Amino acid sequence: MAVLGSLFVYLLSEWSERKALLEATDKAKSVLTYQSSNLVLQLNKFSLITALVAKRPDVIDLFRSRNNQQVSLFDLDSSIPNSRQLASIITGLSGAKDFWFVNKQGDVFSSSNHLLIGTNVKLEPYFEAAMQGRLGRTSDVDSAGTRSYIFASPVFVDQKVGGMVIVRVNLDVVEYVWALLREPILATDTNGRVLLSNIAAWRLNTFDTLVQQRYKTPGRMQKLTNNIIGSTGVDTGVKQTALTLQDYTARQIRLRHPIIVKTSNRYIEVTKYLPLLQWNLHVLVNLSPVRKQKITTIIISGLMVVLCVLSLWIIFERRRRLIERARSQQAFALRLERQVRDRTRELTESNDLLALEVNERRSAEMALRETQDDLLQAAKLAGIGQMSAALAHEYNQPLAAIRSYADNAKQLLQLEKVNDVNDNLTRITSLTERMAGLTKTLRSFAHKSDDTLASVNLARVMDEMVILLSPQAKKQGVELLVLPPKLNVQVMAGHLRLSQVIINLVTNAMDAIKHEHVQCVEVSWNTVGDNVEIWVKDSGKGIPDALKDKIFTPFFTTKGVGVGLGLGLFIVHTMVKEFQGTIDVKQEKNYGGVFCITLSLSQ
Repeated sequence: MAVLGSLFVYLLSEWSERKALLEATDKAKSVLTYQSSNLVLQLNKFSLITALVAKRPDVIDLFRSRNNQQVSLFDLDSSIPNSRQLASIITGLSGAKDFWFVNKQGDVFSSSNHLLIGTNVKLEPYFEAAMQGRLGRTSDVDSAGTRSYIFASPVFVDQKVGGMVIVRVNLDVVEYVWALLREPILATDTNGRVLLSNIAAWRLNTFDTLVQQRYKTPGRMQKLTNNIIGSTGVDTGVKQTALTLQDYTARQIRLRHPIIVKTSNRYIEVTKYLPLLQWNLHVLVNLSPVRKQKITTIIISGLMVVLCVLSLWIIFERRRRLIERARSQQAFALRLERQVRDRTRELTESNDLLALEVNERRSAEMALRETQDDLLQAAKLAGIGQMSAALAHEYNQPLAAIRSYADNAKQLLQLEKVNDVNDNLTRITSLTERMAGLTKTLRSFAHKSDDTLASVNLARVMDEMVILLSPQAKKQGVELLVLPPKLNVQVMAGHLRLSQVIINLVTNAMDAIKHEHVQCVEVSWNTVGDNVEIWVKDSGKGIPDALKDKIFTPFFTTKGVGVGLGLGLFIVHTMVKEFQGTIDVKQEKNYGGVFCITLSLSQ
């Protein structure tokens, strides 16, 4: 009985320690998952800021003017005085440490920090990446021990890298959110140097110098650590197999000095690699609770063994049988009740997690839909901006005629020719009605559309397209042909969204034939069974077969840098899908680009 009892205590303590190790590792993994996502998000917003600033027209003009003339290093802001003010505004709004403008030679010619002006960064790793047209990024520690992270985004001037904009982020700000964490957490670079940590004494030290030993426990515990947690190596010469849990690694370590006095210096180190930052994020979980739980389990299981031995000994006594039976029944009832309670708690927690995930997914879906609506609205406003020059010419003609008729009316009034005055006023009224119609069409096109589907008159949509694009077509010299069918056609769609689809396709066609000898765009539609096919054809060179699978993806464009965002056909494809229709690229003889939209007829 003593041998069996000892074996039972040993196995139960091993199981208890394994369970505690798993719980500690899972806890560290959850902390890593949240903190790594938060850290990447906090830093990546600054990479987006540099990319957006690098595409600003005034920034591009700043670098173009500096590259087209020789500017002295000591006359840094003579070309555009507002560059330093722009850097200060961006620094203040983004929360960055400072913002630099750097030329192709690596000289900082403008910055929110005037002490940096004149500094040369040509030998820095991010400078080479930015000059190659990529986003440069690196962590940095200056001579004063200030930790920062640097993003460098190239500025393209006439499709060539003309310089770069650089933002430097103070890592102390990122580190503040770790102050309330109970577990020690740190981030190390590729050299093992501690860049971030909620333990102040560890910062800027090499993590390996803080660790006294990396080891695995002997015997059955060693096997448990390898199989469950995933030890990744030893410093004692004993070879181990490196195991990971997804993108995490975990191992047991011993620190040279305990973090808290009178506590164990043995920890589970759980690590996650952040490829974008090229950092390792570490969370340490103290093994003291694990050891305490194992000792508690040994004590409790030992007492249970003693109790069982005594129970078996006194079972021979007849008077105790009923008492032992009652105790057994009571223990069983308590155990069953505890199991039911534990299971109920687990199910409740699972339901709460599922409800939370459902709410998060709904919120993400709503945010995605709002972003898509804003993107569609921005595309419409961009289209109005492209048409503005031609529309201005379209307004100038009737305005000039109105002024001429008004001057003539004044002279006719002096000559008391009332009939001729009425004729001039009638013509002025007709011209103002024409301008009002154009304004009404332009205003309705600029409004936000809703997501509902209704019966839409195709002829009316085409008329609005002709009103909006005729000035642009006339200015470019494009022959815009609209070939309606004999019967009126109604389709299931959204009026404003369908109008944007047609205008985007026709505008793309006009851009495609801009340099062709014959510039012609043809729009037609006809019914096929219960569907309607809308055709947009141009006289260009067409779309190569290799690009047909890519033209509907976002941000893909064959235009030059700065000409377009590559969102036009993606928006068209998205809207047609919302109409429960399809859009295809066809090939026809004597035509270049041919697009066919298929929509359902309105019942």
